[in-house]
Amino acid sequence: MKFTYLDEEEVTESPASELKAEPPQPGYFSGLITELFDTSQRSGPTAVMVTSPHRRAGVSFVCSNIAVELALQGESVLLVDAHALLAVRESMPQSVTVLCRRVGPPSLWVLGMNDVLGRSANPERLTSSQVNAKLRELERAFTYVLIDAPALSIGMDANILAASVYGTLIVARANHTSNEELKKACRILRAVGGLVLGSVSNAH
Repeated sequence: MKFTYLDEEEVTESPASELKAEPPQPGYFSGLITELFDTSQRSGPTAVMVTSPHRRAGVSFVCSNIAVELALQGESVLLVDAHALLAVRESMPQSVTVLCRRVGPPSLWVLGMNDVLGRSANPERLTSSQVNAKLRELERAFTYVLIDAPALSIGMDANILAASVYGTLIVARANHTSNEELKKACRILRAVGGLVLGSVSNAH
């Protein structure tokens, strides 16, 4: 699977990478994984966020399958619900990593809303330094951190996190997401200091 950087000014056709409608086989996401987590030219944050311009693009499908494939390779992987991450109280005496639970493959962990019940705060009150601190803690505990964020059209989670992660993958719905929607998503993420890594077209 080829994956290329998505430049807002050059969005003139469908995203370069396409996920076909057939059920994914082992290794299906390997090319995408290689590009997303190429650390050779990177320093600082390593977490990758996945979002979309609109609902029902398949963000959770893409994000969870990438996480599972990495975990099956024996890597330590954390799959995070963006809202859950933002909801954890900064003043919580325990490390945020104690809220993560293991599921599926031995090295796959998740942090969802059910895991932070009773420990929630108003995400809009969190400062950028607080968000950064949470993410850096998780990055130290897990080899890979994938953040499943709601569509840009329905919430602010992706906007809040964009500048704190290494970069963001945009998921487009095949034959549905328009070029203008992709351009707008790029503008929104870059306006808050985020790095757009690219996009995939999802037909599932």
